[in-house]
Amino acid sequence: MTDRVIWGRAITGAARGFPGQPGLRWMVAAITVFMAVLIVTGPASAVSADIAVRHEINPGLGPLPRGVDLSTPARTWRSFLTAAAQGRFAAAAHCLDLTEVPQSQQAAVGARVAEQLYRVLEKTHAAPGAVTEDDPAGPMVAGEPANVVVAHRFTVNGVTGEVWLRRTRDSSHNPPVWLFTRRTVSSVGSWYRRIVEGERVQTSALDPGLGRPPASVRRDSPRAAISGFLDACRRRRFDIAAFYLDLGAVPPQEQKRVGRREARRLKIVLDKKLWINPQTVSNDPGGAPEAGLPDDEERLGSIELRHRKVPILLHRAVEPDGQTAWTFSRSTVASIDPLYEAYGYGWMGDHLPAFFFTVTLASVQLWQWCGIALLLLAGWIIGRIVSRPLLIAFRKAAQKTATRWDDELVMALAGPLRLGILALVLYLTVPFLHLSGAASETASVIWKLLGTFFLGWLLSRWVEIGARFMEASALGERNEMARSFIPIFSRMTKALVWALAVVVALDSAGVHVMGLIAGLGIGGMAVAFAAKDSIENVFGSMTIAADTPFKIGHFIKIGGITGTVESVGLRSTRLRTMDRTIVTVPNARLISEIVENYSVRDSFKFETTIGLVYGTTRAQLLFIIDEIKRLLDDHAKVLHDFLRVRLAGFGPSSIDVHVLAWVSARDYAEYTGIAEELNFGIMEIIERSGSSFAFPSQTIYMAKDPGLDPDKAKEIEEEMVRRSGH
Repeated sequence: MTDRVIWGRAITGAARGFPGQPGLRWMVAAITVFMAVLIVTGPASAVSADIAVRHEINPGLGPLPRGVDLSTPARTWRSFLTAAAQGRFAAAAHCLDLTEVPQSQQAAVGARVAEQLYRVLEKTHAAPGAVTEDDPAGPMVAGEPANVVVAHRFTVNGVTGEVWLRRTRDSSHNPPVWLFTRRTVSSVGSWYRRIVEGERVQTSALDPGLGRPPASVRRDSPRAAISGFLDACRRRRFDIAAFYLDLGAVPPQEQKRVGRREARRLKIVLDKKLWINPQTVSNDPGGAPEAGLPDDEERLGSIELRHRKVPILLHRAVEPDGQTAWTFSRSTVASIDPLYEAYGYGWMGDHLPAFFFTVTLASVQLWQWCGIALLLLAGWIIGRIVSRPLLIAFRKAAQKTATRWDDELVMALAGPLRLGILALVLYLTVPFLHLSGAASETASVIWKLLGTFFLGWLLSRWVEIGARFMEASALGERNEMARSFIPIFSRMTKALVWALAVVVALDSAGVHVMGLIAGLGIGGMAVAFAAKDSIENVFGSMTIAADTPFKIGHFIKIGGITGTVESVGLRSTRLRTMDRTIVTVPNARLISEIVENYSVRDSFKFETTIGLVYGTTRAQLLFIIDEIKRLLDDHAKVLHDFLRVRLAGFGPSSIDVHVLAWVSARDYAEYTGIAEELNFGIMEIIERSGSSFAFPSQTIYMAKDPGLDPDKAKEIEEEMVRRSGH
């Protein structure tokens, strides 16, 4: 059969099979002739378009299978036909642009669409060699890549269609690929039913009782339909919004009245229970295929009603003039009244004037603005009324305890409590206003901000109270240094509380605090490097206050510096030396070096070595040692457990007696007094013994050296021989 015979029959079939006026039928036939000429002259042609950009390309399909090459138009075309002819429809699905299909459904939906497209191509006699362009850049138009290829055109049983391939890339740096376009994918279901299954298009006037749709009503795609419906509702043109409802179950004479009411009620329900972003809805005339749904329906979401999910669907209908019209499905329209009964405004919706619900400002209806004003007023009044008895009850409870700090904490509630009650009232009552998405988020931010500043205000007051009680506590009285740090730490803690409150408030307001914190962190690192020594000293002061290695007035030694602590600041500590000078020591050094605190010793070591003249007899030595022991043992301040008096040895000019004892004293001044008493007692003992203290001296004896004793030497030599066994 020649091409002329084939297209002659196609033209006649299109003219006879298309419903409507004869003139319209022959217009369609003329268009078919034009497309036939295009197909006869060249089955694969190109027009110019931008390269398609996707965040990810079919992530739900997994890795590209072997044998599927998407690098050029011809290879994508051949890969699809080859895989589909082998029954590998899951592999053929990789050739489709399934961007608008949910990732979890791409595998199932992709295989189904691939099989349907292959059956359509079989019925329309698509040639395997129809696409010949084997360059990754595709065909060129005026020296630039066209990025699209019309792979196949057909007209069968009055159905005219085009199969397109488009150059597509993802947001990464992967090479572009060639895929069957989204519009082709969305049209496959309709083609399959009419060409393969032989289903005839049922056309009828849509909502005749509403009259002819205005020119502003666009229903050619799901996105156009939902955008037009929402826009008409925002303009309070519910008579226009009614054109986006399938009112086939309503008598034509009632469609205008019922349509306006149902459109308004549906908008109220959607605002409360299902926030729809039109940009997420398919913009293709055929819609996006979805598992479990017919190809002529689009799911926008679902709303729970009496423990079941009510789907909100768009339905594609074909009007007598052949135009595609997407409207809310008849089943969805039938569910509007039950949904409104469950989530509507009740008495207010039935009795308040309509302008309370139609007049909006910043996506908030007039009645909701009135409700917000009343809630703020009610919250303020409730705060004043409720806060007083609450404070009285808290004070009575606090007075029953013996402590004072809980009374102070209750008194600190006086101011912040009203703000907290206002935040609580808004939290409990704002949901009854049924605010829409953006307005609901704003109201949520307001009560969160009020609650955050209530907590910040209250906690900062409690920090002040805690600081006052710490200063007056026994710890503060005992540790003057810690008491001096308490106001500083109090201010730092309050600053931290308010900083956290601000961070929480910014996060509640939708500010990306992590980026802000990261920026502040980088700036803080720079400041920290620049002020490294100062920060070390501040942390050193905190360590000193927490660890308390010494107190103000203590006598300490650090490194080679010895003195009395006079003050401890955030950066340094001041010591008064024995020379009455002031030495300033950085706190970082104090915590990194060994600090010797003389003021906290429980006892002092009394240690001395007595040098006696060599003329002292053994009896005198025993007397002196025994008397010194008795002296130490009888003294009330000497600790008996560590008392030692021993003959230490024989020095160059004296016989040495070592005396060691530990003296119990409060401070160094008391110790020196006790040491003086002991020294005087030892002096008296030496005098009573008849001995005396030795002075460093040397005695020289003038005499002739007698030399070695030969008899003794010989005797020793014989003794050593005998001991050696020889």
